[in-house]
Amino acid sequence: LFSQFCEIPYNAAIQNNADLVIFRYYHVEYNHKRQTPKTIPVGIVDTETAIKHAKCNAWNKLYRKELFEKLRYPEGKVYEDVAITHHLIFAAKRIMMIPDYLYYHVFRKNSISHICSASNARDALEAVLQRSRDLKTYGCGRKTYETKIWNHSFRLVMRAEPNNDPLYRKAEEILNNDIGIPSKMKWKKKVMR
Repeated sequence: LFSQFCEIPYNAAIQNNADLVIFRYYHVEYNHKRQTPKTIPVGIVDTETAIKHAKCNAWNKLYRKELFEKLRYPEGKVYEDVAITHHLIFAAKRIMMIPDYLYYHVFRKNSISHICSASNARDALEAVLQRSRDLKTYGCGRKTYETKIWNHSFRLVMRAEPNNDPLYRKAEEILNNDIGIPSKMKWKKKVMR
């Protein structure tokens, strides 16, 4: 399988002169395997299609090395792929999506990205907010760039102590603007209801 993981996207890149090749993967959690995403467009796609279907993961893509000449993953951060993947997609001149399942993404409770800490929640919210601002600047539709902001805001207020930190206040603001949730209550009390 490892040879296919390298060979299939490499051949697709060479044959189609693609800067970026995106492939599908299996998500494995509690010994249950599911195919993700279920359907994708196949062939050369435009940037917005790639953003919509490719997810923010670094590991289901093959990149032309020149895409990294001006882009780097932020050091010391969790969710670093969320902060950069969309820039790599926009930097690619030619994007190819292939139908092959070439990667197993295994969910592990003790992996660094699944540790329930205030620090991880902070990194995640910073990354999705920056991604949202970037995608808005790139002209993507609102649904595309608002994905997961509410979830990560919720994670931060649940894991961090209330304080005057601008990111914590931004998370509260996002949650307080959600229709259907009492805005006068503190967030930890809202969850306990």
